[in-house]
Amino acid sequence: MKLAIVCLHYHYLKDTIACLTSLKENLKGVDYKIFLVNNNPQEKISKKAFPKLVELIQTGANLGFAGGNNLGIKASLALRPDFVLLINNDAVVKEGFLTPLIEIFQKDPKAGLVAPAIVHYKNGKKQFGLEGHINHWLGICRHRNLNYLPKKEIRTEFVSGCCLLIKKDVFVKVGFFPEQYFLYFEDVDYCLQSKKAGFRIYLQPQSLVFHKQNRSFKRDINNLILNFKSNLIFVGRWFPWPKRIIASLYLILFYPGLIIIRFLKQS
Repeated sequence: MKLAIVCLHYHYLKDTIACLTSLKENLKGVDYKIFLVNNNPQEKISKKAFPKLVELIQTGANLGFAGGNNLGIKASLALRPDFVLLINNDAVVKEGFLTPLIEIFQKDPKAGLVAPAIVHYKNGKKQFGLEGHINHWLGICRHRNLNYLPKKEIRTEFVSGCCLLIKKDVFVKVGFFPEQYFLYFEDVDYCLQSKKAGFRIYLQPQSLVFHKQNRSFKRDINNLILNFKSNLIFVGRWFPWPKRIIASLYLILFYPGLIIIRFLKQS
């Protein structure tokens, strides 16, 4: 098995180094290569800071999540890998994370995208981020979070792009992440495209990745606005009439309330 890994860097070089170190420690015996995409034109990274198995790609501009990852994916496909692993630079993989993901593909030939459970903390308590669900009337997309892990894999509508193992055939048949989104919802959209093309989406709770909760993209007011714009794009792309009208009106009413609450908290 040949594995290509795409890690998108925007900020916090120490996090990126921790991410790549965790991959190196937990992929012994695996034929892999890492494509590190620097999506921050203001932050120069030297290739000398990374081992031989890392190819550094400088974007020269902030291309967003989809654009930056697509650049890395296209470069990685030249290796003809069996799978491409996407991982955020502020994520750290746990021991033995890869094997349970591969097992899903071995069990189900139609599996296209498989994600691990994401370990994070809320109010000091450990939680596991699992599969995602779409409200097909209101346009809201949410991940299920539990304080325990389910025992079996979960077939679902979408999974997080924080860490995601994708079969090469998906890129051949579906293409790449939709760059209409600068940030947020591109992973949801891509899962729906893949599902429409005949692939299945899974969450594998036996594989764990620790996430530092997007330190590069804190949920301030500007990011809530980005989320709102992406949510509207998503609804416009996937919701038929009249659901598109209902969902759009709901989002126009829903997000300003969130933005006001966040503004009051930051004041």
